[in-house]
Amino acid sequence: MTKRPSISEDATGRARMSRKRREIAIIVPIFGVLVFSAPILDAFGLSSQNLVVQYVTIIALWFLLILAAFVLNRVLRKELGGD
Repeated sequence: MTKRPSISEDATGRARMSRKRREIAIIVPIFGVLVFSAPILDAFGLSSQNLVVQYVTIIALWFLLILAAFVLNRVLRKELGGD
């Protein structure tokens, strides 16, 4: 039979997860700036064939960052008791 965590252990675990989610919410925009800087700067010195690949990369990264922000918004809204 498994031991059930006490109320204080459960609250500590939830607080730790909440803190981790908030830290991730801070890291995502910083990661976005770092990820976007290299392809955008490289796009200025490329031939037209490689430029298409860079544009597709930039759009794909942009989509992934929007998706990450959407997921974090949902998770944090539920956590903070929003709508």
